[in-house]
Amino acid sequence: MAILNKTLFLEEKFWQQKSGCKWLLEGDRNTRYYQLLLKKKRVKNFIWTIQNDDGSILNDAMEIKRSAVDYFSALLTKDNDINVDTNDIDWSFIPNIITEEDNNFLTNLPDRNEVRTVVFECDANSAAGPDGFSGFFYQHCWDIIGEDLVEAVIDFFNGGVIPKGASSTTIVLIPKVPHPKTWSEFRPISLCTMFNKIITKILTNRLSHILPKIILPFQSGFIPGRRIEDNILLVQEMVQSIDEKTRGSNVILKLDMMKAYDRIDWAFIIKIMRKFGFCSKMTDMIENCISNCWFSVLLNGETTGYFHGSRGLRQGDPISPTLFIIAAEYLSRGLYNMFQRYPSLHYLARCPVLVPHLAFADDIIIFSNGTKSSLKRITNFLAKYEQCSGQKVNSSKSGFILSAKASLSRANVVGGALGFPRIRLPTKYLGMPLYKGPKKIFLWDDLISKIAARMEGWEAKVLSSGGRITILKSILTSMPLYLLHVIVPPKSVMCRIERLFNKFLWSSKGQKRIHWECWEDLCYPVEEGGLGMRRLKDLVKAMSLKLWWRFRTVNNLWSNFMKSKYGYNSASFSGGASVHDSPIWKRLSKAGRACEDLIRWKVGCGKINFWHDIWVDDSALSRYSPPIGESHLLVSSYWRDNTWYLDHVRSIIPNEIVDSLYLIAVSSTRVDHPLWTLTANGGFTMYSAWNRVRQVSDRQPIFSKIWHASIPLKISFFIWRLLNDFIPVDTRIQSKGICMVSKCHGCNDIESLEHLFLFCPSVSLVWNFFAAMFSVSLPVDGSIRHWLSAWFFSGDYVSEGHIRIIIPILVLWFIWLERNDAKHRNMSFYPDRIRWKCQGMIFQLFQAGLLKRRNWKGDMNLASSFGCHYVLDQVYFPKMVRWIKPKEHCFKLNVDGSFQGRSARVRWWGGILRDWHGNVSFYFFLPLKAKSALHAEILTLYHGLRICKDRGISKVWIEMDALSVINLVQNRCIGSWEVCYSLHGIYDCLNSFQFHLSHIYREGNQVADHLLCF
Repeated sequence: MAILNKTLFLEEKFWQQKSGCKWLLEGDRNTRYYQLLLKKKRVKNFIWTIQNDDGSILNDAMEIKRSAVDYFSALLTKDNDINVDTNDIDWSFIPNIITEEDNNFLTNLPDRNEVRTVVFECDANSAAGPDGFSGFFYQHCWDIIGEDLVEAVIDFFNGGVIPKGASSTTIVLIPKVPHPKTWSEFRPISLCTMFNKIITKILTNRLSHILPKIILPFQSGFIPGRRIEDNILLVQEMVQSIDEKTRGSNVILKLDMMKAYDRIDWAFIIKIMRKFGFCSKMTDMIENCISNCWFSVLLNGETTGYFHGSRGLRQGDPISPTLFIIAAEYLSRGLYNMFQRYPSLHYLARCPVLVPHLAFADDIIIFSNGTKSSLKRITNFLAKYEQCSGQKVNSSKSGFILSAKASLSRANVVGGALGFPRIRLPTKYLGMPLYKGPKKIFLWDDLISKIAARMEGWEAKVLSSGGRITILKSILTSMPLYLLHVIVPPKSVMCRIERLFNKFLWSSKGQKRIHWECWEDLCYPVEEGGLGMRRLKDLVKAMSLKLWWRFRTVNNLWSNFMKSKYGYNSASFSGGASVHDSPIWKRLSKAGRACEDLIRWKVGCGKINFWHDIWVDDSALSRYSPPIGESHLLVSSYWRDNTWYLDHVRSIIPNEIVDSLYLIAVSSTRVDHPLWTLTANGGFTMYSAWNRVRQVSDRQPIFSKIWHASIPLKISFFIWRLLNDFIPVDTRIQSKGICMVSKCHGCNDIESLEHLFLFCPSVSLVWNFFAAMFSVSLPVDGSIRHWLSAWFFSGDYVSEGHIRIIIPILVLWFIWLERNDAKHRNMSFYPDRIRWKCQGMIFQLFQAGLLKRRNWKGDMNLASSFGCHYVLDQVYFPKMVRWIKPKEHCFKLNVDGSFQGRSARVRWWGGILRDWHGNVSFYFFLPLKAKSALHAEILTLYHGLRICKDRGISKVWIEMDALSVINLVQNRCIGSWEVCYSLHGIYDCLNSFQFHLSHIYREGNQVADHLLCF
């Protein structure tokens, strides 16, 4: 079995490489399923015939190859009529904003650490370039090739040219439609060499810090902090204003750029970078990267051709998206400049924030007035953009959106001016439906069809139950998430999708089976008895909280537009929305009522509302009734001359809150930082939001123990079904109304769940064998849950993955397999075979490295009985822990905080400072108000540092036994709401010292610890 297991593992790796998969299904060996999948992909991707540009059909393999090379070499060849230096092109709106400091940052020679970081950021399993070396090779051979690689990268930054072999590229053709007939229906993806990727990745990482500075907010693709959903939300909001009455009507232009990446002109990219202020060294490196490219086409498993390109960016090169959006900034700034100069162009949206257009990479949408003169200005500018950039608007795929109330004559005027066809709502933008009016169920038909098709494509018949669970968690349930960010589907749509999920889990292709549990009851964490799935309605609520979080905390175009349009401010927000408001604002308003109490603010510049934002204490100060005329005031309004205006503050809020202000300071150089109360670090997570809105069930420890990496997923799922009585034994089938004769194949008695798995004389032999081996007392009667509990809680060291958990699970699994063999294959029911299979599986888990020495803790003497022989662990000798004096002229501060549960609000803190002779300089122990053990430790450290600072100490060695606090301080973390101000106070104090912070075991911190006992 061990040899078979190893062979299956090698076969698994072979098929992983052949299929190009990035992941493997948990619970399934990579055998029949992946071979079926790979064969289907091979047949699907093989190009048997192609239609040439002249309309002729090519069937001969050599003719197809020649046609491919001719087409793609022509596609990547520059048009002679493209000229970036013509006088007709206006560059005045491109500002010179890259500073000398920026250029130095971009062109500095990379060091070894930067190169190594980039190498290990790359996907080890991504397809290799023409040289055959993937990221896996570079990462695993770093110690051998690292020095040479760093030297080669530095040579490039010193002006060296990338060798022809390293700049060569293989073009892989990805179909854009189900059955492509022409070369234009394929997307050419470039497989660059790993060396080329390393260089361009370094440049991309550096440029990512500069992009927000030069790219206007109307572009959101590939820029840190900007997201695709922001574009979709804003477009959807703008669509709601399409019917506004204005001269010429509102019109939305949806542009499709023809082969955008492949047509972009290199000289145009370099010119716009120079206009922005990039230095010649930087532009020379960029030109070296993009112009020194040689291409071959991968066709039906063979490369053909070898030609040089003279335009275009390689889709697959890390730097291509960055360079594309820099080039597209000409269009973005040009449109913005034109709309500022000519207000008659404006789209009427009842909002003072100007949004002339939005772009995500090559997806462009323009919001304009529909007068003929306005459209003429736009088309003239687009023509000039095409003239200098190499881009070309695809008129047949572009279109315009008008109000449904617009007259036919108005539509004809707009269509004649643009040369585009009219698009009627609903339509799609970035894969999302754009609509106006009530939600219509048919908008989601496409998504439902895709999910159903994906399920059929997975060949569910050859998947185990474990494979289905993995697909449901990782693939299928993620498909609707993109949609849920923006739109709330009707309940009927969510029910249809969840029914598809449930059908996929319980049924096989072409077969109807019992759905043992409804989807709703599966959607609990495993420790609560579920399968770890999530209900769509809960995800919608969690997404709504995320939407409000981004609306409140992120300064971007979408949030600013919404705040301006609906006049939002925290002082007047009531959580209501009018009937005429957009669906997005209604959703936001509803989420705001639930979400606002979960947001806290760490004061920076104080531009948050003093009364209505929660920035001190655990609720807004508005509960103390703000004085007339002050409810709109900001926190900074009560800060004067670097201190709080205490005389006034004490007259309007209680003293206990005023006393906590000593930790808070306003500074114009800092920003107000939002904190999410449901996470330890104050950052928003979808899991915390989902956990907040979902229905919570009681925790069931027995369920959390059956799901572990050392137990195959399909076996864990079987045990879950067993514990829920979802196994089709005879009596269970009879309870469904099916008449049949019941027979236990181990003893000819009636086959019930407890009888088959626990009390059949044949299986009792197996249970007694393992129970005697592990000295487990089995219950005389009871359920399967009682028997598993007897095993799971039978030892002092039993935890998840322990052998005492694995043994009974395997026994139950192999009893079921033995029963099925006896029932369906006419084999005899043989108890010893169950025992042998259990022992064999334990040995396989050991050989696969899934059963570690720690899994045998307390039962190590039994491991050899299963053939599991472990190397002895390293012997650890006792370590002497003692307090050590600091170096000369240095002081040592030891602190400790006490927290003994939440029943009492008053805790204790203590600390002691000693000099380099060991003499006590001072000590303290005081009661404190803390909310947690972490809070107590941080407050104690802060108090000790304040005393050191007040006494003028300059060198201090800080020692404490709270490792979590040390990690927070060393990483300069903001921390959670309850500790953020204390941590900031610690950082301010540390700026006054030469300090060293270290951890010590409690035994070496006994003096500080004993101070708490006074």
